[in-house]
Amino acid sequence: MTTLVIGRAELKAASRFMAVGDIRYYLNGVLLESSSIRTRIVATNGHAMFCGRYVGEGTNEGPFAGIVPDTAIKTITAWKGKKLDHVPVIFTFPSDPCAGECRAQWLDNICVFRCIDGKFPEYSKVIPKGMSQEPTTYDAKYLMACSNASQDLGGSEYFAFRQHGVAGAGVAVFNDDCFALVMPVRERISDMNDVEWARTKI
Repeated sequence: MTTLVIGRAELKAASRFMAVGDIRYYLNGVLLESSSIRTRIVATNGHAMFCGRYVGEGTNEGPFAGIVPDTAIKTITAWKGKKLDHVPVIFTFPSDPCAGECRAQWLDNICVFRCIDGKFPEYSKVIPKGMSQEPTTYDAKYLMACSNASQDLGGSEYFAFRQHGVAGAGVAVFNDDCFALVMPVRERISDMNDVEWARTKI
């Protein structure tokens, strides 16, 4: 049996980036990785990705890696109320989390599920080492997901965003422990410099 702890706020923020009903079934959930002292959480729909870390405060038993299905994530994050946003969620996993009964417990609530039997993408490969700051085009709905995730984590709708042109993902930084990547739109939708016409009188 493996036990790990992660914040409900982090789960809620990550859920905004997981795929739902995707043919790539292993994306229809949230990856949890843990050591004895820390849990990492990752979710992606192939266009944007959330990554965060959470200190387990000595309650973790690791190492562990498993994909929690979207149905379980939705159940855990469905409860409303600010008092519930930042409670810790305690996960327990059997030796085979894809075949046995897995549990998530927070306050007086319990969710039972099985992990997704699949291989999550090697997410570390898409995290940029440096940022070119070159502007490019991004899908607005993923930037809105970043704004919502920032609020989930206790911040405002504002977040720091670093651009990386068409060469790699832009990075939205929410705090010291959580960020999101947003892939650029390859097609150049508009000329970003073509706004000076508004400086002249009609």
